[in-house]
Amino acid sequence: MMNTMKRILAGILSVVMAASFAACASTSASHSKAAASGKSSSSGTVVASDTQKASGADTQSKSEEQSETVDGGWEANQGELPLDKNPDAKAAFEKATEGLTGYQYEPIALLGSQVVAGTNYCILCKGAPVVPDAKSTYLLVYIYADLSGGAEITDTKDFSESSDSGEEVTGGLEMNQGEPSVEQNADVKAAFDKALDGLVGCKYETVAYIGSQVVAGTNYVIVCRTTPVVPDATAGFSLVTVYEDLSGNAELSDVTDLVF
Repeated sequence: MMNTMKRILAGILSVVMAASFAACASTSASHSKAAASGKSSSSGTVVASDTQKASGADTQSKSEEQSETVDGGWEANQGELPLDKNPDAKAAFEKATEGLTGYQYEPIALLGSQVVAGTNYCILCKGAPVVPDAKSTYLLVYIYADLSGGAEITDTKDFSESSDSGEEVTGGLEMNQGEPSVEQNADVKAAFDKALDGLVGCKYETVAYIGSQVVAGTNYVIVCRTTPVVPDATAGFSLVTVYEDLSGNAELSDVTDLVF
């Protein structure tokens, strides 16, 4: 099970990318403990959505143009996360999604931005096809806002897709169909609080509960803003898995940094 789940996390690393979180030494210890006990965690491979694929040629052309005009790298959002608190990102999101049919996006948080010839935004969204009884998923939606006030979706990365390895994952990752806030999911919040009890080295701020997986117990997958507890630390974002066993004990079993 642990090997299979590592393949799933490897899928995320291949697209979203992973960086070491060396400042969080206590988390590394938790990882080792989870591996030794055979516990597993899951998150889906991140892939481009059908909406993005439909405009793939234009996206590639846009990316090639921007690659030569990059003024700076991606910066993780250090301030307020809701789009209502980020008017430029909100305006770009609304412009990029106006008139969109067949799929709907619910913005959850602005995760990062990048200044190019204009601005790129990375926004965590809950999305679903516009069809009866559609299942929701969670995505990173990339939006490019040009200097003339135009905006478009240039890429989407879906956390719900299965591993490219072709192997089935026992239990699978069931995407959260309810409220994304951890505060509004009592079981998840209880497990998260218990897992962090006494943990030092990092501060974990929950952004969205995206799904769960039934194993010998339950894995809860949560997007968090993580900040090393050191002077002048810069926050980043991570995909955090909390494992809760059948006795109600909980711990962090995996942390994968999201790097734009």
